Amino acid sequence: MTRENYTPADIEAIYGKKTELTREERMEKLNAINKAQELIYQAQELLDDAVNDTEQKAEYEAYGRYGIDQLLGNGNPYDKGIQNLIDELSNEL
Repeated sequence: MTRENYTPADIEAIYGKKTELTREERMEKLNAINKAQELIYQAQELLDDAVNDTEQKAEYEAYGRYGIDQLLGNGNPYDKGIQNLIDELSNEL
């Protein structure tokens, strides 16, 4: 059977059924993501302080810091970040 011939039932069997989360489960996930976001901001502050006044500061700001900003949703406005995930989960409550 080729991929083009798969029915929705075949796809569910292969990839598993998409389950609907309860409100409580969404809240648990939202709380975990909020905590992760907070920890990432703390890590970013630690890194910023650690590389300040070092020869690696420019490279960190150009590459490493950009990746963290992107993850947090503070980079390219077309990239989704953690804040988008939080907003989307919040809208589903």
